[in-house]
Amino acid sequence: LGSGQLCSNHLARAMNTLLWLQSSCIVIGLLHFEACAYGPKLSRSTLQVRDRSADLFQTHNISHGHLATVGTSGVEVLHWNKRSTDGALTQAMVRSGTDKYSTHRYNLWYEVFLEPYRRRPVNFMEIGADRGKSLVAWAVYFRNASLIQGVRYGVRTDSEQMGCQAIGLKKPCAIVQVVDGNQNDPDFLHRLAKTGWDVIVDDGSHVPEHQLRSFVNLFPAVRPGGLYVIEDIETSYWHSPTSSYGQAFKGSGVGKDYPGNIVGLFKDLYDVVNRKYYSDVSDVSAYIIDPAIDFQIAAIFFAPNAIMIFKKDVDFEDIGRPAGGKDNDAFLRHVGEARKKVAKFSADLHIQARDPQQARDSASDAFQGEVLHWNKRSTDGALTQAMVRSGTDKYSTHRYNLWYEVFLEPYRRRPVNFMEIGADRGKSLVAWAVYFRNASLIQGVRYGVRTDSEQMGCQAIGLKKPCAIVQVVDGNQNDPDFLHRLAKTGWDVIVDDGSHVPEHQLRSFVNLFPSVR
Repeated sequence: LGSGQLCSNHLARAMNTLLWLQSSCIVIGLLHFEACAYGPKLSRSTLQVRDRSADLFQTHNISHGHLATVGTSGVEVLHWNKRSTDGALTQAMVRSGTDKYSTHRYNLWYEVFLEPYRRRPVNFMEIGADRGKSLVAWAVYFRNASLIQGVRYGVRTDSEQMGCQAIGLKKPCAIVQVVDGNQNDPDFLHRLAKTGWDVIVDDGSHVPEHQLRSFVNLFPAVRPGGLYVIEDIETSYWHSPTSSYGQAFKGSGVGKDYPGNIVGLFKDLYDVVNRKYYSDVSDVSAYIIDPAIDFQIAAIFFAPNAIMIFKKDVDFEDIGRPAGGKDNDAFLRHVGEARKKVAKFSADLHIQARDPQQARDSASDAFQGEVLHWNKRSTDGALTQAMVRSGTDKYSTHRYNLWYEVFLEPYRRRPVNFMEIGADRGKSLVAWAVYFRNASLIQGVRYGVRTDSEQMGCQAIGLKKPCAIVQVVDGNQNDPDFLHRLAKTGWDVIVDDGSHVPEHQLRSFVNLFPSVR
């Protein structure tokens, strides 16, 4: 690896975003690691990665130009972000002229995750509705909203009138409201937090400390199953001292700690999200920010220039197996170190202390109607049904169906090449075969077992073995030569449910991700 590179160029250029979940992580490509929680957090040190590079990074040579089209000859290129939606939000953003489309392309993520709320009586808030363009898009998209509220600061644009007019109403209209206030004012944030919100988008000052203050005070007010988005996290990486919209700040920069760079805080929070897989500490004091925040996060999604934080719904605590390799001391030590960093500025954040149950009750009481869920997609639940019938632990133990239903839907009816490492018992291969009815190839990698996974997969779709669609190969994901042979095929989706050994997962990723279409 060259100096200053954490990953080889063709990997780094291809990775668009990360979704960090309980016990798994998705690199959107699409290659999915299951059971990420078995290993410690990867070191941020380039030197530590480079020390192992000769052993791990035995990658075959692929130029960047070839990378984008590997294995796609004669086959439609698929896209994880082309959802089974009608593109209504993108259209609304284009017509309104908001930079959420023109500059940031946030529509790629919002089309995925806001669809479940679209036709519901949601409470939606955006901090930073100064120019009114995004408020117009939200008003057009959330036609059945109970409240679309914009927070305006330091400008005179009549955003409220623009939002009301966009849906054919005169100002004042009950649906679209604008309040003036400073997201850096704790008292103002506390007033906002008296409402229960389904979705909050922070497109305000872009000052990292303001973003953090808003999150810690408003996330507890997000209803179960809701979503909190922080846009424009680019400022966390800016060399300081610097400014945003005329507001000076310092402490930001690449590799800096929070509050100057807030990205590191959410990386630390992910370890708390995953704590049940490596620690059985039940002490309510084992949190980084506040119990009403740490223990209510379901997943964290890192998109280009944005972080999306998903709140648990009322049933989420049942997901996942208990701790395997316990390391309570390491968990408490890690949380303790993070809390010390937070303690340096927590008094200034003015967090309203309340326990998780109080936070849940206050949010639920404010909602009259069905509880919404970010993971209840506009799908027919076919993958979940297939997993339940097959008996795979992807449903029974991990509930990976919550994420797969979201991200695999675009591939479902396509002639995909799909591979799972770890198809040893055959149950998951049955589910994939039933779900991907039009697949070109569903390949399982088996190691050290004699279960006839291939026959199980073929039978599941009414075919006899051998069938061209379902194939099983025997091999070790820790063998670079075997991985190189697998990489000669262009894959649409790869799932690693193999040995669960962190080094094996890493070796598989660096050798196989370049072959993902």
